[in-house]
Amino acid sequence: MAGDLAGTGLLLARAEALLTGGHADRAITAYQGLLSRPDCPVRARVEALWMLGRAFGHDRRHDRAAAVFGEAALLARAEDPGTAVQVLKTHRFRHALRWAARALVPASLARELAASLGRETRWRSMRSGAR
Repeated sequence: MAGDLAGTGLLLARAEALLTGGHADRAITAYQGLLSRPDCPVRARVEALWMLGRAFGHDRRHDRAAAVFGEAALLARAEDPGTAVQVLKTHRFRHALRWAARALVPASLARELAASLGRETRWRSMRSGAR
């Protein structure tokens, strides 16, 4: 199969195109295939793990994403600490987005409810929520 003969750069580009095109499931398979190759250089392995973490995040498999981001950062740490920092920043950003999105619904509801309260009741509810 031609994929078996392709270099790591081409395989990374293909997987990234799948991810960018909205095919996280297929990108995951492509990154995992690349990572299974014993000849995959460390730098390409770090990039594949990093992007695999993004793909898992797009596929809403956040626990897997966190594990893979951690693996990529640990692998990059020795040879390229700057890349390790970037991986961890990507992980932190995606984690923040995940929790922020979950917080939007209750925050919006609280805002709507607070708008309907009288001034004194609104003030009391804000004070009691600060505890």
